[in-house]
Amino acid sequence: MSGWQRKIRFLFGDSILILVVLGFLVLLNFLSHRHFMRLDLTENKIYTLSESSRKMVSNLNDPITIQCFFSKKIPSELTALRQQIDDLLEEYRVNGKEKVRITYADPAQDALLQKRVQAMGIPQVPINVYQKDQAQITNVYMGIAVSYEDRQEIIPFVREAKNLEYDVTSAVLRLLKNERKRIVFLTGGEEYDLNGNFGTVREMLAPLYDLNTLPPGAVDAIPDGTDLLVVVSPERTPEKTKRAIDQYVMGGGKVFFLIDRVNIDGVTMTASRRVSNLEDLVETYGVRITQDLVLDRFNTAINFRTGFTVLRVPYAFYPKLVKEGLAADHVIVNRLETMSMPWVAALEVLEKPHVNATVLARTSSHSWLQRGMYNISPAQEFNPPAGEIKSYPLIILLEGKFTRFYADSPGGGDHKRNSAAGETGLPLRSQEDTKILVMGNARFLSDAFITAQGNAEFFLNAVDWFTWGDDLIGIRSKKMLSRPLPILSEKQKVLIKYGNMIGAPLLVILIGLGRYYLRRRRRTGILKERTE
Repeated sequence: MSGWQRKIRFLFGDSILILVVLGFLVLLNFLSHRHFMRLDLTENKIYTLSESSRKMVSNLNDPITIQCFFSKKIPSELTALRQQIDDLLEEYRVNGKEKVRITYADPAQDALLQKRVQAMGIPQVPINVYQKDQAQITNVYMGIAVSYEDRQEIIPFVREAKNLEYDVTSAVLRLLKNERKRIVFLTGGEEYDLNGNFGTVREMLAPLYDLNTLPPGAVDAIPDGTDLLVVVSPERTPEKTKRAIDQYVMGGGKVFFLIDRVNIDGVTMTASRRVSNLEDLVETYGVRITQDLVLDRFNTAINFRTGFTVLRVPYAFYPKLVKEGLAADHVIVNRLETMSMPWVAALEVLEKPHVNATVLARTSSHSWLQRGMYNISPAQEFNPPAGEIKSYPLIILLEGKFTRFYADSPGGGDHKRNSAAGETGLPLRSQEDTKILVMGNARFLSDAFITAQGNAEFFLNAVDWFTWGDDLIGIRSKKMLSRPLPILSEKQKVLIKYGNMIGAPLLVILIGLGRYYLRRRRRTGILKERTE
């Protein structure tokens, strides 16, 4: 075959390929206008609806209206956010088919509408923007109202897209169920006050739940209608309160026991033993909260002041829980990547009849315990004792029928309807299956630690699962991604070090030799063709 014939053949083949590709693109464009489809290649499917959201809107019996009150003129800084919101709401519309309606309106262009949305609780929010090298303030609307029948849920202002699916789906769920769940807190004084050091937790829960805090001192009974009791490290709990908790559990009540075993002085960095008087109660249900603090080589760094210098040092008393230590088969934690637990106590599972225990989170295999006298100073060298390095459970979920702690404790039936059953011949166990979550730590919820990646997501996931079941679980944590490096042995570190030093130059040399060999073979082949 001559050279010009070869060129014509190649050009003809290229032309056919180009025509095929163009035809495919035209067909794809034609179909995309008639069939909505989004291909989400991200690991956690962060740009499409979760399974629970799709299931909820696809099974609607009556239509739901999502009213978007957005300003038409928005700063350029909000353009990407507006596009993300529109894309997500379109997912709701498509999955809900004719049962999900979406409308858009700009209240700034209609005085009557402006008054109406303000009465609904959707404000005009000032936004700082930069135009022509000057800082300016622009007032914008970016609120959403979700309506079903004669009820309505409001999202006053959408600040970011990452939580919008959770906000919209939870609003739909509350409208469908026509109820708000009630969470009651039993806290341990000023350090654990929801209006003080734990204020961020209150702010996260308040839009979605009705919150109550039990008064300090003895409590006769857990309030009727309580969907979840959160016990946040009370100190020296009175027997009357303890009995009320037992009654609540016997009536099918759900409880979080978040118990700190030490008091911390943040100025002197010293620790002393803390007694909640609930340890034996929790043991009866199936978990022992030990007095031992857990240390881990896989930990979170803290800022430590020495003289006039502030150093950031690894702190073994802040174990960092990673994917390998989280229960892969439980929805509360299987979408999380990491969490941090400050000054946390180790747990032990106690076998109890009719109770199933699940370890939701445990430390790495490079952990050890500190017993007796506590030394929590960041300035010390954290050297684990020989033979005690292993993984320790930190979060345990109990499910089943629990043995009562007080033999004369009334219970049975639905506690939310009748908190004072008080009869004789009481059953040994709770009358119905219920759930209990146990942790040897409460400070992870404080304002100082709740912002650590994974802490808030874990707590809110657990609350959602205990109160709503599987309807909301997984939405909040699907955007979390963290890839911490594993702990390496000294031998592995040396191997990686010299592998980088020697391996990279050696690879370049091998590539060069390979190219030289291929070019030589090609040159030899050309010479043979010419001689033939």
